[in-house]
Amino acid sequence: MKEKQPLMPQDPQARDGAWESNEEPSVLDVGAEEDVRAYAVEKILKRLEDLMKELPGLRLADFGGADYDPEYVHRTRVASRRLRSALTLVGDCAEADTKAFRKKIRALTCELGLARDLDVQILWLESFLAGDVAKRNRPGGERVLLRLRQKRLAEQPRIRALVERTEQQGTLADFARDLRAEQLRLRVRNRERAASKAPKSRSKDVPEALGVLAYETIALKLELFLSKTSFLEEERMTAEHHALRIETKRLRYTLELFADLYGDDVRPFIAEAKALQGALGELHDADVWGEALLCLAVKERKKTIRYYGSARPFARILPGIECVAADRRRFRAEQYVATLTLWHDQCAREVWKRLRDYLEESSF
Repeated sequence: MKEKQPLMPQDPQARDGAWESNEEPSVLDVGAEEDVRAYAVEKILKRLEDLMKELPGLRLADFGGADYDPEYVHRTRVASRRLRSALTLVGDCAEADTKAFRKKIRALTCELGLARDLDVQILWLESFLAGDVAKRNRPGGERVLLRLRQKRLAEQPRIRALVERTEQQGTLADFARDLRAEQLRLRVRNRERAASKAPKSRSKDVPEALGVLAYETIALKLELFLSKTSFLEEERMTAEHHALRIETKRLRYTLELFADLYGDDVRPFIAEAKALQGALGELHDADVWGEALLCLAVKERKKTIRYYGSARPFARILPGIECVAADRRRFRAEQYVATLTLWHDQCAREVWKRLRDYLEESSF
């Protein structure tokens, strides 16, 4: 068996570079291992098909229309992230050009990011204004809602064009075709090996190379995640909290990617990562609100001066903008405490130490 490497990467400079990259680092060239190739193609193809199922709804359900459902954007974005994760981790094993394909999927993920943020903000603000809001605060709150809807409406043509361009170019369909052809070839090879009675080298019928890949990939994601958790102790380190959310998400997706190998053993860790990712996501949403409202207030004041020749009418909507901002600041403070409490609870239960120990002790 190949000796397991230490969990922490040995080159600090390389490690720091990986943390700053927009793409997740690839941890192993698995191109020569047919067992790993077969597993990789299966996982990539499944995630690609999930993404392809969501695109028609994303293209047809325009924002503002009667049939619009914000979940189309959310599901498509999640599917694209999961696909990118699988491609980065094991994409080198496929014969298709995955590097260019990853760039196209990343473009889709990024394009949907702003739309998703706006959908979340609009849904929350509609609920907020439907509640007990003081009369003096309604004009400003409704102005914020108007601007958010206008901005979201402007995003839809770009989303539709990106989806249609992707479909017309056959990017997804061509890649899926290549993967299915590779999958068929590997299945034939596997049957040939089975017919020759090639011995299975590992317990649980997991090939050694695949077990090593799973270990090294999860171990790397775990250490990248843990490297950023200290920032959670500082309330105002918003950029670092966002970076931690990304690493938590990557760890979760990686555990899901290899869950078939580990079975029920890793599912509690997936649930823990999902809970922390969700809490950090709420924190990030509140941070996005703060930036958006500050920018909106500045723009609205300039528009008022340009239209009326004076900033005086701006005073009518300013209280509502400040009311929304104050509510989001309060929520942010409460959510930070809740997130920190969750993290401390995970530490007290030694959740991530147990995952590290499990990776070190488990074998296939």
